[in-house]
Amino acid sequence: MTKSPAFLKIEEEIKKTYGAHVFRPLQKTDARLLPTGFFALDYCLGGGLPVNRIVEIVGHKGCFKTTIVLKIIASYQRRCGMCLQLLDCCTCGKREQDNMAIYLDAEHALDEDHALRHGINADPDRFRILQPPYGEVACEYAESLIMAPEVAIMAIDTLADLVPETEMQKGYLDNFSRNLRARLIARLSRQMTHKIDRPDRPRLLIFVNHLLPNQESTYGGDTSPGGEEQAYASSTIIKLWARQPKRFKFNKSAEDAEDAEAEPQKKREINFLLTHHKSRPQAAGAFDLAVEEEPGLTYGDANDFDAVFSWALKEGLIGVNGKSQWAYDGQMFKAQKHIKDLWKTDAGKYEYVKRAIISARK
Repeated sequence: MTKSPAFLKIEEEIKKTYGAHVFRPLQKTDARLLPTGFFALDYCLGGGLPVNRIVEIVGHKGCFKTTIVLKIIASYQRRCGMCLQLLDCCTCGKREQDNMAIYLDAEHALDEDHALRHGINADPDRFRILQPPYGEVACEYAESLIMAPEVAIMAIDTLADLVPETEMQKGYLDNFSRNLRARLIARLSRQMTHKIDRPDRPRLLIFVNHLLPNQESTYGGDTSPGGEEQAYASSTIIKLWARQPKRFKFNKSAEDAEDAEAEPQKKREINFLLTHHKSRPQAAGAFDLAVEEEPGLTYGDANDFDAVFSWALKEGLIGVNGKSQWAYDGQMFKAQKHIKDLWKTDAGKYEYVKRAIISARK
């Protein structure tokens, strides 16, 4: 089909002014996904978080939102910047590790020692913390930094703490300031939706948000700052809540109560609910977070070796030879624990097994 000069002129003008990605033909592309490091979450997501999209992590206080975000950033720092695979499993051959992660700390409450415990690479060329004074400055710098070629992942923690300058000057919150904050968050979401969609390099933007009681509704319920407009900008919404540890009964003796308090909690169960863009909830699940140092596990790691072993056995990646022997990777193991110990020491094999399970699901 011969194109008219008018069409060619308009096409050239659009590409020259706004870039070739704005006006392009329809073609099939390989979806790149960033694994979160939590198998149950990656399994429900189909492999990981979608790049060049906005992901919102929302939940009540104390459901480990910051911990999960830091783990996602640490997972990215261990991977190639192009194919998003571990360096030992890199498929593109470039092995790029020169991209930067930006953590926009709107709460001004990030514990840096806590972040280092989660495996964050503190190299200034790989990780930076931004603590803006108020919401307008945060939005301005976030919109500028996400366009920089060095930045590949940005987390804003949290949207509820993007306080407008007007509220900072007044010193109190009124209806005008509350509406102004909602408009500020909605504007940031609209701007980021267009700026993050760039096919040249994978980028990821993570919004962390609070669930707050809806005081204006007669029927109660929860709401998040930004409203429905902000939620529509997110391609994936991950709602979290942590199951509280079991408490001792009041009719127990004082010695039993002391033993129950002294007993350390080795893990916490985190439940999640996934909602994709403009659709109903798609999947729900749970995973365990390690809250105590163990061999092969650090604080905040996903303690999901049992779940991976069960799925690998179901998909035929692990064979059973009799009652006491297990066949895996051309070797025989006498106990399940030996296979799990191998995964703890060899991250490449553990990553391969998880990818194989998720691929079989597709």
